[in-house]
Parts: sequence; structure tokens; C-alpha cells
Amino acid sequence: MGAVAAVVTLSVAAVAQNKSPALSPSDKMKINGIGAVRIGMPLTKAIDATQMSWNVEFAVSDGDCRYATPIVEKPNEKTDLSFMVVDGVIVRAEVSKRGIATVSGVRVGDTEAKVKAAYPGKIKSEVHPYDENGHYLIFTPTDAKDAKFRLIFETDGKTVRSFRAGRVPEVHWIEGCL
Repeated sequence: MGAVAAVVTLSVAAVAQNKSPALSPSDKMKINGIGAVRIGMPLTKAIDATQMSWNVEFAVSDGDCRYATPIVEKPNEKTDLSFMVVDGVIVRAEVSKRGIATVSGVRVGDTEAKVKAAYPGKIKSEVHPYDENGHYLIFTPTDAKDAKFRLIFETDGKTVRSFRAGRVPEVHWIEGCL
């Protein structure tokens, strides 16, 4: 079992401070990443690519799994986006509040019907393990090059409460890094 011991802030070089961040609320979540961040990218490269500072959990556990969150300086650009990092590599991206949309236009707060309409015939519904009324709506891509990725929407039975994209098996981990 793991416990979070501290949060460390990692920053990019001062030169990058003058550039626009490579992550913003207008970015669209793909099954393999968002903005300049790709699933499978080392965390250090993601930090460099976004030209932003990040908060990174310092976790004490049996494995090296932690969360990293880009720091957004302007409140109107807040993304409510976090990344799961295993062994120094980004393995999934998570959105927990309304704002960022998927490439098909689904956001937190949208209905289950909108998810199913955005991915017609491509959503598998499972019972949510902690909410008897809720569901996991799982999109599995059909392109062979994307076979190791999934997009999972967590719902309360009516609306999307959060969603995540990432590689198998980590995208399926119900309790994140626990």
C-alpha cells in the first residue's frame, strides 16, 4: 500500500516562461494523450513539451506510481487535468471537472446518451464498481495502432462524472495508484 509523502514542483527553464503553454482548456483529449503530452512519454519530456511547471506527487509505495499535474497560472486557463505516471512514464490522463472535451466533444457533465451518440456502436457499458447506479462507458478504438489504448467515462447513471484515457492495463485501474 502506498502513501503520498510530499508534492514536488518541477519547473521548466526560465527561457520557456515567455512561450504559450502547450496545454490549455481548448485542447481535446485523445485516446493516446492531450496537447503536447502523449501516453508513453517520459514525464520529463512531457514537462519540457508543455513548457509549464508541474506538481508531482512523491509517493512511497511498493511500485513507482504517482500523479503529476500541470500548474496553470491563470484561473481562466485551468484544465483540471492530471496524469498517472508509472516508472517515470505517462500512462493515462484524467479529467475530473467540466472543461476539457474529448475529440468527439464529450465533457464532464454530459449525458450517457451524448457519450453513446459520440461513439456510435463503440461503447461498452459496465456497472460502476462503487456506484450501483453508475457506469463505466468504455471506448475501444478499432485502429490496430491504437489497440493498447482506451477511453473510459465514469457516470452516475445519467451524466459523466470524470473520464480518462490511457494505455491498458493502467487505464482500467479503478483506484488509480493505490
